[in-house]
Amino acid sequence: MPQAASAASLEEIEKLLRYRQGAYVANCVSTSDCTEEAKSLANAINDRNWWVPGVTSCKGSNTFAEVQACRLIRLGDNLALGHFSEVTHESDQLPASLQTVIDQYLPPNIAALAKAVGNSSEEKVAGHIALSDIEDGVLLADTWPKIPVIINGQNSKVLLDTGSSVTIISTRDAQRLGVKLLGGMGHARSYYGKGNEPVQWGILNELEITGSRFNDVLVRVGGQMSMLGLDMMLRVNSLLIDHDRVEFNLSSAALTDRFDHCVAPVKWSSDFLRSNQSIYVEAIIAGKPRPVGIDTGSMFELFTPIPLFGSDHPSATKPMWDVSGLRAVNQRTYQTDVTLHQRKYPMELSVLKDATPLAPFVLGWPAFDKLSLLLDNQAKKGCLLDAPN
Repeated sequence: MPQAASAASLEEIEKLLRYRQGAYVANCVSTSDCTEEAKSLANAINDRNWWVPGVTSCKGSNTFAEVQACRLIRLGDNLALGHFSEVTHESDQLPASLQTVIDQYLPPNIAALAKAVGNSSEEKVAGHIALSDIEDGVLLADTWPKIPVIINGQNSKVLLDTGSSVTIISTRDAQRLGVKLLGGMGHARSYYGKGNEPVQWGILNELEITGSRFNDVLVRVGGQMSMLGLDMMLRVNSLLIDHDRVEFNLSSAALTDRFDHCVAPVKWSSDFLRSNQSIYVEAIIAGKPRPVGIDTGSMFELFTPIPLFGSDHPSATKPMWDVSGLRAVNQRTYQTDVTLHQRKYPMELSVLKDATPLAPFVLGWPAFDKLSLLLDNQAKKGCLLDAPN
């Protein structure tokens, strides 16, 4: 029987689940900065791998804090998967104080949406997309992970961006494609500079990606670039991103073969509603173990805001696309090695003083000359591979 609520336990749940990428959880486990109750909850979250995508099982949750934390995470999982009826069900089970906390993060009138739509439906099939080095008739210096999609019956292109927690449709594209706006203003944060881009909730009647169809898809609307974020990538059965090709919903045999050649396992981190989530690997950089994010939307091979090697190198500017559009980013560049399970990969490291990524170091699209990303969402695992020759 779960223990009764206490003001302290409710406060600890709120802290543990609102902090981006579970930073408070990690800090709570490794230090003495929080109560024993909070530390017990943090250990339960980590031990049960509750940050991994997919609807969480609450089996084995014993304390009041564990039960409510699990319900919050289940709510976030169901929202990301478009299970609107389950979102309202989980919300109704929460104490009033926690309902007040989450209401500010949910689409307006989620109960009405659940009643009108029920749950988002999907039909997934195997497919692949060849990536091009031509954009709008212009020859680029390299391939770029912009993929064709069909939104509400109209052709469009979106950036396949593992560095974006959520799927965003630009204001211009939303108007052209007839995206229904739901309101609820918020902000999408740019990791490459200061400031936020205002966004609101929207819903796509239909999204088709190389034959796979998703109906009633929640997105954010705003900014100047449309991007397919981690929320949608985690709804396909599996995903393989190479330098010149993207594959969706691979066969079991293909997955088994690929995982036999893994270089480093991929890990997930997230807040409870998956509005701030990322994927990363553990690597050695400059002699120290470091979490390294994976961002296919970044034009830098490897970047960090940390002045790792001092500031004696001259700085230069480089153009960078993000949700706010094209911006000039100031950088200092160095040569370094990234070691993944005893394999060394030479990389160009860009130090970006004003960057605020979810991980202290981030691998960008140019790193996909050397590495590929494989996600098996059904098995809840992923890895980096050596790129094909």
